[in-house]
Amino acid sequence: MDERTAEIYSKFRNENWEKMDLSKRLEALQELENLSASLNHSAPRNVTAKELEGASYGYYDGNGIVVNKHILEKGIMVANVKDENTGKIEQMTHPVPDANIQMMDTIFHEDYHSFQEQAVNGEIPMETLKAMGITEKTLHNWQSNNSVLNYVDPEVDGVLYRIQGLERSAFAAGEKHTLEAFGFLNAKYGEDPNFREYITGISQNSYACNLSMAQKIYGDTNIQNTLQGKMNERYYMENVQYFNKSSAQKVESVLDRSMLEALKTNKTETDAGEKGTLGHSNHGGFGGSGFSGGSGSSMGAFSGGLE
Repeated sequence: MDERTAEIYSKFRNENWEKMDLSKRLEALQELENLSASLNHSAPRNVTAKELEGASYGYYDGNGIVVNKHILEKGIMVANVKDENTGKIEQMTHPVPDANIQMMDTIFHEDYHSFQEQAVNGEIPMETLKAMGITEKTLHNWQSNNSVLNYVDPEVDGVLYRIQGLERSAFAAGEKHTLEAFGFLNAKYGEDPNFREYITGISQNSYACNLSMAQKIYGDTNIQNTLQGKMNERYYMENVQYFNKSSAQKVESVLDRSMLEALKTNKTETDAGEKGTLGHSNHGGFGGSGFSGGSGSSMGAFSGGLE
């Protein structure tokens, strides 16, 4: 690992993170984003912070990456919840004990959504993509998944959200690079006190766990392919044959409900010429807003899926 990369990573160790104020932490995130983009052969995006509500780590909105200011500054999630008895709005908070690591994961995750967008739009040469293991079929599937027709909202179906192609890839990228970074840091300086919390979180929300759950819920051992097939059918008008037609019908219903949610909140397709606001609990999708990489939470107002 080169000296500059090691220097950037070291800022995310808890002992260093705790000494930095908001501006210094935001600066560290921007440095990490610049590094991540260089690894992905893509253009870097500006990183800003906003007070996001609920189990939201951050999002990529088609222009830049936004992270949750509550987590970045204070290591907490915040949600405004209406009391059913009094009708009053109460503010709930939930700690994010591994905030330093989650912020790193969030940048790697959201930068991957930026990379996906640039790859699909032809801004990265196909030769470069192939060298990275990205095939034309992968681009084909990402394109259909990013359509407002097809992006699974985590609030509509958390397990399908987690296994859809865009999120599966972004979660994998975020976790891979974060584990590599902290593998280096832990070996050099000793294990970060928040590392085990991070490991527990990503294990509980792993692709394998969500895939297994989706297979049981839909009674379909091939659910990930059924989901992608239905997306390609709707976006490209492909003729897809399903082994489990009942599962395909249920998936179609989920996609329809997600589309209605997207339209209600003025979400639009990035390929339609506008910057969309598809979400990353991780909500995601390139051009998306919502939740970012990380372990998430199972607490009421703070529940949400991730990639």
